[in-house]
Amino acid sequence: MTETAETNTASPVVLDAVLDVRAASGLLDAFRARRGEPLTVDASAVGQVGALCLQVLLAAVEAWREDGNPFEIISPSDDFKAGLQRLGADAASLAS
Repeated sequence: MTETAETNTASPVVLDAVLDVRAASGLLDAFRARRGEPLTVDASAVGQVGALCLQVLLAAVEAWREDGNPFEIISPSDDFKAGLQRLGADAASLAS
């Protein structure tokens, strides 16, 4: 899990290429650090989506919805979209 510019809170959170169990805690930490502000998530580099990271993403969407803050996923890769489908989700389930 990488952030493009840690000092600029307006910068999107950039998802790792592999969203597996090893990436889940970093993803959760990145979301916790940005809680309470509008969030944009860049999914352009994602090549693989695992169930645990999908759960983290879904929980973040719900938290942002509860807080009344925008949560947006931009530039989802084809692999990201396909991974969501394999796990029974879609882009609409990740919209706040």
